[in-house]
Amino acid sequence: MSLQALVICGFLRLSVVLDAISFRCCCERRVEMIRKHSYLSLALFLGLASGLQSCEGIISGDAGAVFEHGKKNDERSRGSSPNADDLIARAPLRVLSYNTYHLPADRASLATSEQRLRFLPDALVRTGADLIILQELWTPVAQDNLKSAMVQRGYQYFQSESRSAVPPFFLGNGLMIFAKKEFRPMGAVEFREWPETIGFDSYAVKGVLKVPLHIPNIGRVDVFNAHTSFLPWDGENKNYDMSESQTLMAQVDYLTQWVKSSPAAIKILGADMNFDPHVWDVSRQGFDNGRKNEFYTKLSEVLSDPFAISQANCRFKCETWDNQNNKLLSRGLFGDSSNGSMYDPEPNARYDYVMFAGKNIKVAQIGTAMHDEFPVKYKFDTFPSPLSDHYGIVTDLLIPKVQ
Repeated sequence: MSLQALVICGFLRLSVVLDAISFRCCCERRVEMIRKHSYLSLALFLGLASGLQSCEGIISGDAGAVFEHGKKNDERSRGSSPNADDLIARAPLRVLSYNTYHLPADRASLATSEQRLRFLPDALVRTGADLIILQELWTPVAQDNLKSAMVQRGYQYFQSESRSAVPPFFLGNGLMIFAKKEFRPMGAVEFREWPETIGFDSYAVKGVLKVPLHIPNIGRVDVFNAHTSFLPWDGENKNYDMSESQTLMAQVDYLTQWVKSSPAAIKILGADMNFDPHVWDVSRQGFDNGRKNEFYTKLSEVLSDPFAISQANCRFKCETWDNQNNKLLSRGLFGDSSNGSMYDPEPNARYDYVMFAGKNIKVAQIGTAMHDEFPVKYKFDTFPSPLSDHYGIVTDLLIPKVQ
């Protein structure tokens, strides 16, 4: 072979090698973008994923895997296209869960309830939620005012009446669900009371509300709204009183059994569960983020937590009970603690949840909500305050469209 031919051949081989390297790098960049930006919109996600089909044989491991219902997609192990899941058409659904703190047994809540209620409808609508799941709307006045305001803003409401044995405190169960008016009810609204409660909850009718809905492009979705009892906080020993843990676990079990028995393919829970996902470590006076507690573990056997799937977007630290940033707490107003409350300040925690069950559901984003502050007057003092002692939880789900 002539010297000229050898040179030409060498350049051709080098070109092939460089093309292969460039091709591999391109694929790896696409995979890395999908790994890091799982919260991207579905359109952008599909745009990145489509190019991965030409990368077969180069990508190794589970680099192209995506999360669904808390588990990694195993389409690759079944020999199908690694991106078949990403080609599923999905419809967005935004869900808000929020404890409203309209509690007539608490002096600060009672004194500020009417003021906070005036701002509540617009604040809820500004979240853009399709489903709004609310707890602690105890009084008929709060319920009726909110119903009227939300209907005017394009929502319908669902509740199930119940009455406690000791009026006027804790009337009803305090649970309501608001849904966009185009969502169609698919059956009876049902409420189930907890078999057992803890402490002052015996004056209430706490439990679970279930509403079956037909949502356009998605189909049937069973929506659950729950409010559990809380484990008393021992302010002297800086620890939760675990003597009532069996009762709380019984409530969690009652909820999960009802969710499991639902025939709907898609189930959504909004709840104030009154426990953080993690174990409280007395020695370090904080939650151990490396250990989940028994209540959360039981709940997550049936439902997926978006916080465990997607990177959270929270204004503060994703704690819905926040003693530092929530002025109703930082000013000592919860339980009127400025005048000697029956409550000791309990730790910051994520007591509130939006969770789901169903195949091929993706989490576009998850975070806290309802942080905005409004002028509230209490005992001759006007100050900016959020609308509740809790912050809310909001999540954007991408749910497979019905065929």
